[in-house]
Amino acid sequence: MHLGNAMRRDHAYIAKAIGFFQDFCELLPQTDSSIIQNMMMAHADALMLTGDVKAGDALFQEVIDRFPNDVWGYIRWGDVYSPGMNHSAGLSDPVKAEKIYRMALGRGLEDEKEVKYRIEDI
Repeated sequence: MHLGNAMRRDHAYIAKAIGFFQDFCELLPQTDSSIIQNMMMAHADALMLTGDVKAGDALFQEVIDRFPNDVWGYIRWGDVYSPGMNHSAGLSDPVKAEKIYRMALGRGLEDEKEVKYRIEDI
């Protein structure tokens, strides 16, 4: 969380963060899956901040492919494009945000209500 906040305040941290997230997942693959998932999502966020939207989207897709039963992959990815949650200048796209959020609906996932709140806020 602190590294994520730092890279939003000072983009000099982005490259360091990307290296850390990649190294962590490669060197410690047996780490608890929730930590790996969070590292992957933070890495995707960092890619978005660099402007490499294609790579960021691909990594978010990998997150939901790998962890399809965890609503937070869909939420974090949708948040990138949601006008109210967007942390990356220039990426606001309410249609794309809603499309991503809706991928999580109807799957019986825990915290699905969080997705519904975000859709209502768009």
